[in-house]
Amino acid sequence: MGYEITIFALNDGALKTEENIGDIEIYRPMTINIPRGILDSLLPPDIHHWGIPGIVLFNIFSAAKFIDLIKKERKQFDIIVVHDWLSGIAGMIAEKNTELPLVFHLHSTEPGQALENGSQTNSIYRAENGRSS
Repeated sequence: MGYEITIFALNDGALKTEENIGDIEIYRPMTINIPRGILDSLLPPDIHHWGIPGIVLFNIFSAAKFIDLIKKERKQFDIIVVHDWLSGIAGMIAEKNTELPLVFHLHSTEPGQALENGSQTNSIYRAENGRSS
């Protein structure tokens, strides 16, 4: 249909960090291990048990690459689209550092993940509702 699409995806280290498949440009930033003491000071305690450091780094690295593509490589984008809280952080960072609109898809909400009230992962609930605290 004539659209140019750029995708940012997770990478466990086994995949190429950049490639084109057909007309789709794909970036897969690798994540790195963070020492637990540093991690404790960076992430809210209610998400430590999820093994989330890779997701947080993926978001930060993806947002940085996206912003770099715009500011240094002069690429043009029309819109930022993210899915669930898993990439919502990247979208919010990218939106804040560009003039682009953000579409944030919620496929389910944290309270809807389980019966009754869902998990007590307040940080995810806040991200889903656009609240930073």
